[in-house]
Amino acid sequence: EEEEEEEEEEEEEEEEEEEEEEEYQARGAKVGLLAQMNHKAAGGKKVAPKFQLDVGATIDGPSYQANWKTLDTSAASPVTLRKGLTADEIKNTLGRYSIVCLAAGGLPSGVKFYFFATAAQKGIFSECTYDSTSGVFSLTIKSIQPEAGPLFLSFVKGALTSLC
Repeated sequence: EEEEEEEEEEEEEEEEEEEEEEEYQARGAKVGLLAQMNHKAAGGKKVAPKFQLDVGATIDGPSYQANWKTLDTSAASPVTLRKGLTADEIKNTLGRYSIVCLAAGGLPSGVKFYFFATAAQKGIFSECTYDSTSGVFSLTIKSIQPEAGPLFLSFVKGALTSLC
């Protein structure tokens, strides 16, 4: 009987987690991810940051490459995700937040991605690698507005929480 009760509790917890994830994803589709993330102001009150990605960002390959060559790195960091994710899982997750995958290609132990987004019509360029054996997703970010790099990094980390 105890085993059956434990199994029922586990199933209920899994269902609750799935419902929470669906609600989270639905909210994320309606407003920018960082607009949802709460940050405490000096007075202890929660306030939304002033960073949100534009919807429908586009760029051609040569323009992306030209910008990548001339811009300085504005942020870089690894994020640990689940092992064994597919390129589509990562692309689709970030795509829900207006982060466009321009290209992705196989590496011996994972995938390399080139992502693009805009915030206030200013380009944000990202080169990422995902090692499927370790689960490490490494990001290098370059931005026309350098101060947007760390904000975008936080944005991406938040968007990827469902894959951790």
